[in-house]
Amino acid sequence: MEENKNYRINPAEWLLSDRRGIFQKILGLFLSIWCITIWFFHAFCTYFGQPEAIRFRTTHVMFFLVAAFLFYPLKRKSWNDKFNPFFLVDLFCISLVFIIQVYMFLDFEAFQARAGVSFTNLDVFFGFIMTLLILEASRRTVGWSLTILVGGFFVYSISAEYFPGILNAPQLTFSDFVDRVFIGSMGIYGIAIYVMAAFVIMFIFFGSFLLEAGGGEFFIKLAYALAGKRVGGPAKAAVVASAFMATISGSITANVVTTGSFTIPLMKSAGFKPRVAGAVEAVASTGGMIMPPVMGAAAFIMAFFLGISYVEVCYAAAIPASLYFLSVYYMIHFEAKKTGLKPMAADEIPKLAGVLKEGGHFLLPVVVIIYFLVAGYSPALVGFLAIVTVFVVSFRRKETRLTYRKIMRAMENGVQMSIMVSVACAAVGIIIASVGQTGFGARITSIIVEASGGYVLIVFILTMILSIILGMGLTTIVLYISLSATVVPAMVEMGVVPVAAHLCVLYYGVLSNIIPPVAFAAFAGAGVAGSNPMSTGITATKFGAAGLFVPFLFVYHPELVLEGPWFSTVLAVITSAIAIICLASSLQGWFLTRINLAKRAFLFVIFAIFVLPNPSFKLLGFALLAGQLLLLERKTLISKLRGTSL
Repeated sequence: MEENKNYRINPAEWLLSDRRGIFQKILGLFLSIWCITIWFFHAFCTYFGQPEAIRFRTTHVMFFLVAAFLFYPLKRKSWNDKFNPFFLVDLFCISLVFIIQVYMFLDFEAFQARAGVSFTNLDVFFGFIMTLLILEASRRTVGWSLTILVGGFFVYSISAEYFPGILNAPQLTFSDFVDRVFIGSMGIYGIAIYVMAAFVIMFIFFGSFLLEAGGGEFFIKLAYALAGKRVGGPAKAAVVASAFMATISGSITANVVTTGSFTIPLMKSAGFKPRVAGAVEAVASTGGMIMPPVMGAAAFIMAFFLGISYVEVCYAAAIPASLYFLSVYYMIHFEAKKTGLKPMAADEIPKLAGVLKEGGHFLLPVVVIIYFLVAGYSPALVGFLAIVTVFVVSFRRKETRLTYRKIMRAMENGVQMSIMVSVACAAVGIIIASVGQTGFGARITSIIVEASGGYVLIVFILTMILSIILGMGLTTIVLYISLSATVVPAMVEMGVVPVAAHLCVLYYGVLSNIIPPVAFAAFAGAGVAGSNPMSTGITATKFGAAGLFVPFLFVYHPELVLEGPWFSTVLAVITSAIAIICLASSLQGWFLTRINLAKRAFLFVIFAIFVLPNPSFKLLGFALLAGQLLLLERKTLISKLRGTSL
């Protein structure tokens, strides 16, 4: 999805400007008040407790539908453009949202009691209107891909009896489906929107407050202090910085633009080609969506689907995410060695002690998150406490102090960053309702299992292809929820550990952001780097190629997602790290020195052997790796080992 055109265009800023007309002033005032109201509503519910579940969810949807129609206006590039008649369409949509909300709240108990039992024609009418409003909001915020997908499931649900073969399902009337989507708790106001409203939004606000206080700049400087002295330092620093930032920002493209404005120019000045600089930032930023503790909204939703705690999901995701960043790190390292790039100049590298002295207080909110999550506190309350911590520690230095204007910007940016996810979660509720009502998920599972012939590897490859293809047109959260209800059961049925199956789908949905032709992260990186978008996407695919194989490791080695004794996990981590380095070496053609095609193929075979779960294959892998080392001349090996800088 294209980055929000309105990101960091703050209504409060325009209120203080004389350059705008009365229309922009009034709209800016309303939007500013609306964003502040959204913030206080969610903060109040987090600290003092949520109202009745459906009341809470419907209010959240109402807030963000209104925000979507205003921040993504019809036939205007931005909310602060001059008035045109199409604004009346936006007002009409907003009026419908308010009317539906009032209709539900007039006699809320009776409205809920009618679900699936005695719904009225008026219920069906307003449910259909709400569905159309969700589709229009998703078209504006996410794009046509999600709108078409949701619309397709809607049509399938009411006409499945006419489909042939395995896709045929019992008749479901239009009224029955609208009732399930609108009144029940499994549709628009189902689990996806609940997770967003109850948990994810506070972490998005945490990220916006931290960025506004200057935490983003601190983490970037910290990354350069840690990695700048290494070969290809700017690129490796970009990996570290993006790992820091994307874990708290919750948006891949926003992370590319934010950290890329610092890292990409430095990479270019160090000798990296523009397309390489943009690609490295895109690949690194993409990995943030799979790195705990935040992982966008995926970790929260995954916890509900798996029936485990959010902290357990973070534990399970930590090692696979680390392996992904290890793969990117070594792909960059071998690229730098091949091209002869040097470390950053000493005067360009910030001193670690100075960086910590200047901004070390921004580490405290991260510590607060980890401590209270492990202590068993609600994720929403933890996010709120992290925001409070950011506010308190910001006063340590005048430059980082959260002033009134900064707080306003943080609230407004947090709302803007939440719009797309909230609308997508509401829209995907329609898909979940359709899958549950028609049995579509079970049918897809049957198709995949039959096509695989009983081989897990084939199921895995089919899942990978389907995830990447669908991920090219859908947001990560929408893709994950859709496939968790359709493809994941097939993987589990074939013997894959459930948490590994869920992480596998998430990984490939995330990595679709760097794979052309629809490589959103790579295209954003190209915009910052001033390079060709398609060539940047191809280069990003190259740097992320080793990461594409990481799910093979944790699917065949469930110890990597903490399914097994600790000593098995330690052994799996060691062998998987070696396997990833061998794979990166094979793909880049560098193993202490430049290697030919035969040696690259040999290293790939070693990687494949390490993937196999049988312990005896691990011994074979170590033996072959030792043989590969001995193939190099002793003198060359010694000189390369002495000159290698990681």
